[in-house]
Amino acid sequence: MVFLKKIKSEYLLLVFILVICFFMRFYHIEQRVGFSWDEETIAWKVKSILVDHKLTLIGMKAGEFAIFTGPALIYILCFVYLIFSFNPIGVVISAAVLSLVTTILFYLLGSRIFSKQIGLMSALVFGGSYFLSNYDRSWLLFSFFIISLLIFYFLYMSLKTKKITFLVFLSLFTGYSFQVHITAIFFPVIIVASFLLLRPKFKLKAYFISIIIFLISFIPIILFDLRHDFLNTRGILKLLVSSGQTHYLVNAKKLVTLLFENSAAVFMPNFPKIALTISAFLLIFILVSSKLLKEAKVIILLWLLIPLFLLLPYKNNIPEYYLMATFPVLVFLGGIFGDCLFKFNRIIFVLLIVIFLGLNLKSRFSEPPDPYGLQVKNKIINEICNDAGNQNFNVYYFSRLGLDNGFSYLFWYKKSGFSETEAVKKYTIMMPKEYYPQKADFSAGYIGVLKKQLPGARQIVFDKI
Repeated sequence: MVFLKKIKSEYLLLVFILVICFFMRFYHIEQRVGFSWDEETIAWKVKSILVDHKLTLIGMKAGEFAIFTGPALIYILCFVYLIFSFNPIGVVISAAVLSLVTTILFYLLGSRIFSKQIGLMSALVFGGSYFLSNYDRSWLLFSFFIISLLIFYFLYMSLKTKKITFLVFLSLFTGYSFQVHITAIFFPVIIVASFLLLRPKFKLKAYFISIIIFLISFIPIILFDLRHDFLNTRGILKLLVSSGQTHYLVNAKKLVTLLFENSAAVFMPNFPKIALTISAFLLIFILVSSKLLKEAKVIILLWLLIPLFLLLPYKNNIPEYYLMATFPVLVFLGGIFGDCLFKFNRIIFVLLIVIFLGLNLKSRFSEPPDPYGLQVKNKIINEICNDAGNQNFNVYYFSRLGLDNGFSYLFWYKKSGFSETEAVKKYTIMMPKEYYPQKADFSAGYIGVLKKQLPGARQIVFDKI
């Protein structure tokens, strides 16, 4: 009976965590998700495959260099767009649903690697984090959290059990990670460094099979390079040898600060500066004092340090998501800290859990709608389509760099009379905040639509959101 009670309470806690995770991802989801250049690029790629029947050998372009990921994620998103009839909100909903699976995996894998208590705590940290939930409302981390988590698990199990099955799965998921984001480059380096430090004994055949499985994922990109004068290879070389002086000490300071900022943000949205010091202290304390197996400590340490080391020569701006490969480890460290605190003092433990959930839920409740998000853009699209009626029309964009910011795909999705050739009705979609942030008439939350009808023009929409 005692065993049954423990099982029951454990699963009740997991259900509670999943409810929290569901709320953090789905609350006002359409009001607060964006649909801009990256999202539209994916949508057009999917449309090209499904409607125009033009297959692709590459995925998304990474950064300002001509480096592309593999195409597997694009083909996976084709199924999502089919299910949701090409509605772009489908990607966001699917990513949010996937986060529920990720939460369960944190519990299951955390239980196998560490303990059930740490598994539950890790699931709570991931499910309840406002910072992480925002990534789960975007294509950017569509499957990346799960992949990073599975790579961590299979690397740990490979080193601990020395079984070839885990090594094969490790190669499979590491290869797939290059289909999702360019920061997957961290994973092979972490894996090689772990093997060199811990020296697990595998037969040469096991390494050979694993390397072949890993390389298979690059076949589409290799074929693309052969057909396009090695465009991807030249992009990689350009990134490695690009001119400009790199200040390694300055970069190191920025990267370490960014790591601690991410650590603090996972647990405390809108964190004060003191949280950086606290997060630094906690990371060091957990790694030094916790009773983890040698394999786990080595992997965690490499998982945090190698991305920083590899980004040291990078000369451009480094956004926080360049370190997103480290997020699963930060979640596990939060779970380990929670378990230590629970054993030390349960009253303090409960108090901190209440504070953690309170701050993160408050941030989700109080977050304003995205002034240039999908919901607002759909409203503008509908306004123009209703005004144009059955007539064809042109649309111009008054925005930074003249980018259409996702509108072109939305016009296509609505099956509107949008035309790229000359039409009698003309509209200009304005995003004036990008040009006149200091003027009251163009303050945050305003988007204008100008109707141009020869020979004059008049404003037909100027709504506050």
